[in-house]
Amino acid sequence: MPGILIVDDMPLIRSTLVRILAQHEELFAPVLEATNGDEAVAISRAHEPDVVLMDIKMPGLTGLQALEVIRRERPGTKVVMLTAYNEFAYVQKALKLGAHDYILKPVRPERLLELLQEIKLEIEKERREQRTVGMVKDSLQKTLPVIETNRQYAAT
Repeated sequence: MPGILIVDDMPLIRSTLVRILAQHEELFAPVLEATNGDEAVAISRAHEPDVVLMDIKMPGLTGLQALEVIRRERPGTKVVMLTAYNEFAYVQKALKLGAHDYILKPVRPERLLELLQEIKLEIEKERREQRTVGMVKDSLQKTLPVIETNRQYAAT
């Protein structure tokens, strides 16, 4: 099951999001928490969450700075900026850095859960595709020596 990291410097926001996700534990587990961008990067490195919900303005590394590091180190991570800042420059920068989405606080729990369900389905689809590619590669590697042998016999 995909894991999720909630990053916000406000304890009330984090606890609210954790409570919402706890009511829908079929979506993501584990649910991890960080209080700033520095912690987000460290936890992302240690636990490799599939999804990160992150605020923009926090002490230390900002959400945008953490987004840049996380996406560079783990390009498959889906990062959703969850912020009160409705400024086009922030939206533009977040999307340029690879944010999956940009949502304004306060967000209705239904809207957040809908987005997270979509992301979970996307992750599951990507994992199925990766497994299929892996199986095809394995099959090709097993078949290649036979093809090479047949080609050598045909050439003689």
